[in-house]
Amino acid sequence: MKLQSMRKKGFFAKIFSFQRGDGTLYVIGILGAVAAVSYLLAGGILPAIEQNPQDAQHVQIDETSVFSDRDNLQLVNIMPVFSGTPTPTLSETPTPTEEPTPTTGPGTPTPTPRPTRTPTPSRTPTPTPTPINACLNTTSIDLLIDLSYSMRNNDKDIELRNALEAFRKSLFGNVRVAIQVFGSPDSFSGGAEERLPFVRYVSDPSRVASAIQNLRPGALGGTYMKEGFELALEKIRAEKNRRPGYQYVTILFSDGVPEVSGAFGPDECVAEARDGDGNYRCFAKAQDPRRFGLDSDMKGLVDKVYSVAIYDDTPGTTDQQLIDPLKDLLKDVASGRSSPYYQDTTIRTPSQLTTIFKAIVNGICK
Repeated sequence: MKLQSMRKKGFFAKIFSFQRGDGTLYVIGILGAVAAVSYLLAGGILPAIEQNPQDAQHVQIDETSVFSDRDNLQLVNIMPVFSGTPTPTLSETPTPTEEPTPTTGPGTPTPTPRPTRTPTPSRTPTPTPTPINACLNTTSIDLLIDLSYSMRNNDKDIELRNALEAFRKSLFGNVRVAIQVFGSPDSFSGGAEERLPFVRYVSDPSRVASAIQNLRPGALGGTYMKEGFELALEKIRAEKNRRPGYQYVTILFSDGVPEVSGAFGPDECVAEARDGDGNYRCFAKAQDPRRFGLDSDMKGLVDKVYSVAIYDDTPGTTDQQLIDPLKDLLKDVASGRSSPYYQDTTIRTPSQLTTIFKAIVNGICK
């Protein structure tokens, strides 16, 4: 027994001793130990852990990593956990603090910031609108004016000149204007005269203005409207032959019925009137343009015919008695029996003539 114990002791002593001359046994011992450990790891402990990871609990004790068996509570040392240099935790890069705007020192004025100028948007040029009466550039207007003696009453002639002056100022461009007047043969040659031939208004506006301001009633009675129509037709025909591409317009103005001078019988009158003073007036058939077809000739020659009447509607006067025949005449010769072609006013509102003539010139192109 003692001998066997000594032998065993000598064997292990020789394996783990560092005596000289036993190198072979030392190497064999080391290799055997390595093989034993490898067997345990490969066939024992590690497979069990991989198969039942829930039965093992990893425990960190000091710097040794171990597995604890829940059943036997035996600690098995696997390998030392070397404490190396810890991996540094990356800290967030701090956001740089903006440098404060330097404050000016005492006595140094703080500069006032210059305001940013908001650019003013460029204005789109507004196109010049085409005038409502743009067709006046290719229009010829003939004014046929009653200047009988009765136009002196109640300043009718003054109001007429004012209205025609306003009318003139409404004209522009290449519009052409002409004026003929009618009244008594004792005042006007043959009962009708030309006061202004067709002229291009823009070329000589002063000539048109002068012709209007020189319109004065005749000194004697008589209203030779037929003669006035005949003269106007003659002048318009000649102008139309020269300028066939123009629009032609006639504007007739009168304050009374057609009358003739001298003696005449009742069968020569369309209508008659007598006042309280014994004055007698006859609407003369001889001067009614309708009886000679002159109204139809005028409508066939020009594009539009306008007529304007001014009358005295004072009860008992001859004018008041002849109002209806006068209105019928002027409505018949116009292109229409109502506004805008026929319009009238009374001696109580003579300024309405200005409004009427302006309305006509603005309606010519409609």
